[in-house]
Amino acid sequence: MRNLTRPDIVPPTLTSAAEKGYAISSGHWRNPDVRGLLRAVQGQSCAYCQSAMEGRGTPGTVDHFRPSSKYEWLAYRIDNLLLACNDCNSRIKNSDFPIDQSGAKAESDDDLPTEPRLLLDPVADPIDQLLDIDYIDERFSFRNLVADQDSIDFRRVRKTIEVLRFAKGADPTYQKLRIRALGAIVKKLDRHKSIKLSADQCAEVKLSACRWQPFGEMVQRLIRFHLPETDVIELCPTAEEECLWLIDDLATMFEEAPTTDDAERQRMEARWCLAALFLAPPNGINETVVRDRLNDLGLQSEIEAVAAQFAK
Repeated sequence: MRNLTRPDIVPPTLTSAAEKGYAISSGHWRNPDVRGLLRAVQGQSCAYCQSAMEGRGTPGTVDHFRPSSKYEWLAYRIDNLLLACNDCNSRIKNSDFPIDQSGAKAESDDDLPTEPRLLLDPVADPIDQLLDIDYIDERFSFRNLVADQDSIDFRRVRKTIEVLRFAKGADPTYQKLRIRALGAIVKKLDRHKSIKLSADQCAEVKLSACRWQPFGEMVQRLIRFHLPETDVIELCPTAEEECLWLIDDLATMFEEAPTTDDAERQRMEARWCLAALFLAPPNGINETVVRDRLNDLGLQSEIEAVAAQFAK
């Protein structure tokens, strides 16, 4: 899990839902414009476990952080939606969204800020101050960073680890994925300490540390844990580099005409994702960086037209 930031824009599907009162059962939150915006926030990784959504459930699903069955008024709100792998999505649903005994479930927007929920929200909570990986442990187990065991934050982290099965040995499949991804980087970092990696090898590590890549945030923290700052600068991508990599990856969807309905839907999702990046570049990136890259790729006019359909 890592800190996520949603842009202050709304996909047209969700604007229409607010105006027309879509039924929850209609499931329009799965539309490409919604998924595209969320992809611009998360890239290819699950909002909760950071694994590749294609790896734990193809192609991932739009998750209601607060379940629509209990929070109906949030069903079509972008501030309640995330992309999750199927495993994490089912575990969140099965948890019945636990509330601490110190308070009660929110019944309106006014109650949300003080609701004592027991699950971490990747957008609302400072994840990097609450939850981390033990980079000394060869199994890279999750650890609770909150010292005060009587605090709601401590209970929230503990419950999240329990619900998402982050505890050591709770999910062997996920643990193996995490060990494989981070263990490979450790070997490269150890080599870098003694014999500097080649330029190509550094570029590979740098791409693995991109936060839109599966486990990218974990890789960045691993690099910062193991190496001095001079090497961190060399091996960790800038926010601009991360954004351009995501754009280039999405642009490959436009190289050939789609031949199946699934391919067409994925292309539509990529189009909306690029439009979100065009309209609201992440991490304070200058908008001309995104516009120039889209122009170089011959996509600017097409993406600009799509971007005009978002509401602010």
